[in-house]
Parts: sequence; C-alpha cells; structure tokens
Amino acid sequence: MPRAPGRTWRAAAVARAGAGWLVTARHPARGYASLRATVTDGDGNSVRRTVLRAYQIGV
Repeated sequence: MPRAPGRTWRAAAVARAGAGWLVTARHPARGYASLRATVTDGDGNSVRRTVLRAYQIGV
C-alpha cells in the first residue's frame, strides 16, 4: 500500500479465511490507503487491480 498514490507499495499478509481471504495491512495514522491485488490461477493466468485512494484514514 503506498503512502502517496502509486509511489510506494508494500506487501500485506494474506491468509485463508473460510471460503475467502483476509488481508492484514499496516498504514500511516492519517491520509489515504490505496490497494493493489494480483491474482494468478493454476494455469498461470493473472490479473492485477489497483484502487488509488481506496479509503481515508484518521478522519
């Protein structure tokens, strides 16, 4: 997750949670969080999605 949209990305912990997934992310006390996910299937096909300023922190 970047501090400035699209500038710096950090990996987040991902764990299986029932039929879905749970992501644990660290972020600054204030500002906005942007999200990026990359998914790859068993055949090697992949997709990447990016949401800049997905949510505001410290409002």
